[in-house]
Amino acid sequence: MQSSLRLALALSVALAACASDDTDPADAAPHDAGPADSGARCDAADCAPACRISGATFEPGALHPDNPCERCDPSPSASGWTRLADGEECGGGQVCAAGVCGTGCLIDGASYPPAATSPDDPCLECDPTIDPRAWSPRADGAACGAGLICDALACVAGCFIDGALRAPGSIDPATPCRRCAPEASTTAWTPLDDGTGCGDGAVCSAAACAPGCFVDGAVRAPDSSDPSSPCRACAPSTSTTEWTTRPDGERCGDGAVCDAGSCRSGCFVEGAFRAPDALDPANECRACAPAASTTAYSPRPDGAACGAAQFCTAGACGPTWHGSTPSELVPVYGGSAAPTHDGRIVVFGAFTSGVGFNAFTQIYSPASGTVRRGASAPYVPYRSCAVTARDGRIYLIGGSPSGAPVPTVAVYDPMTDRFVPGPLMPFAAHEHACALGADGRIYVFATQDAATPGALYVTSRTMILDPATQAWTTGAPMLSPRQRATAVTLPDGRIAVTGGNRGYIFGAISTLNEIYSPAHDTWTTAAPMPVGLHWNVAALRSDGRMIVTGGVHATTGDVERATHVFDPVTNAWALGTPVTGIHYAAYAATASDQRVYVLTGRGLGAEMSSVVDALY
Repeated sequence: MQSSLRLALALSVALAACASDDTDPADAAPHDAGPADSGARCDAADCAPACRISGATFEPGALHPDNPCERCDPSPSASGWTRLADGEECGGGQVCAAGVCGTGCLIDGASYPPAATSPDDPCLECDPTIDPRAWSPRADGAACGAGLICDALACVAGCFIDGALRAPGSIDPATPCRRCAPEASTTAWTPLDDGTGCGDGAVCSAAACAPGCFVDGAVRAPDSSDPSSPCRACAPSTSTTEWTTRPDGERCGDGAVCDAGSCRSGCFVEGAFRAPDALDPANECRACAPAASTTAYSPRPDGAACGAAQFCTAGACGPTWHGSTPSELVPVYGGSAAPTHDGRIVVFGAFTSGVGFNAFTQIYSPASGTVRRGASAPYVPYRSCAVTARDGRIYLIGGSPSGAPVPTVAVYDPMTDRFVPGPLMPFAAHEHACALGADGRIYVFATQDAATPGALYVTSRTMILDPATQAWTTGAPMLSPRQRATAVTLPDGRIAVTGGNRGYIFGAISTLNEIYSPAHDTWTTAAPMPVGLHWNVAALRSDGRMIVTGGVHATTGDVERATHVFDPVTNAWALGTPVTGIHYAAYAATASDQRVYVLTGRGLGAEMSSVVDALY
């Protein structure tokens, strides 16, 4: 009887242990691992340890279906979940901490979040992906303090840039204007201060190395001027930290140059500073004119006084006109004149008040200022031209003694005061121009009259007389037919035919300046006169320039008194000093003393001129 009772009691206990529970296993409160609780699993007639949680039975070690940091552990509790110990892995490189599965490390009994550094070594860190239970080495370049980085587990000063450790102060290989400055950044290059030298004559500016200077707190471009003094500049080859004094003579403003570090109005010529208007020691017709040039002397204005009663023309000191009125001179106009080899000037005809047309020959002696009569010409040389040949005889050519042109040539010998007939021209001519060529031949430039007044001339002829053979030939005609022009032989042997009118009776007063080359029998066009003139006079000045004056001005209609000077070398005109008298249809010649003389002539009315102007 007693045995039966003991068996019944044991069965009731086992059945109680295996009794069902209505609690959800996921909701059962977890238990920390602690003292063993009774728990059993009934299997047929056997009862084994297990967990009965929320009506479900779990084998020992089974994990919570929703929390891998809880498991069935019947020892502490057969009716609830038991937390895993902190640090146990819970999958995916994670560990448990207070029953929660997460990233981090459990090291030496303490939990650390990922990337937490070791309290004992700043170059070790928590890296659960490597080892959640131990410290892992930090990557090279990781910051381990102010201006410090890790390098092979050592915490050192420096930078980690472009995959490499850089020592403090090391320069960026790509530009010398960036360096490793750990105090500013351990992961990027730091720009050097503007103005830091980065090579010969170069400084840093906004992290770029370029030629220049760093002065007064700013980067300055090469050759830029000091704002307070334009004669100091950035000259990197001399200094990158200070302004450099500019060389004497450098421009520092309009019409100004540097002189000993100061900016002054003036010029720097021949190695020295020259004040404005200072004259060239070698040529007083050139001066410092800063508005024109600061590096060379400039021509003074035409007409400026120079020398002894002379004037400047095109930058050269030359003669001026001196007027006189020889008492024996009969005022005439419309004829021609030529010099003698002994310094006199012979004037032929052709019209004078009270007498009218005449064949007077007047011989003027500049040395004494006297005039005497010579033998009369064989015809009235009105609108003629005259040329002195190499043998000293004067050829009086063409004209219109009675209104119509003639081919007449008369040869005057000033030594015997006699005329003899010369070879007739191939064509009659008047109001023509003539000159002695460098080859000793006489060149006549004529134009055939137009059919009616006002019409333009269409035909011109160049006739050439050889005094040695007394034979005429023809050359290339003028480019533009003209009458009442002048012809002057230039120093290079060419002949300038200037001014005149291109139409019958003032048809078109011309500025043309055409040059004939006897050597090539060709014409070229030179710089035109500044004004149109006709029945003007022209002659060669002693310096090789041609002067033109007198005649009628195309614009004003007055008799021209200005002197126009042509330089055949520069092909340019300049303004000379005016003549003292009126010289329309006058006479001009360069005498053997190299002075130019303009004699007599008339005004536009009935007045006649007795003035002889001499250029010296």
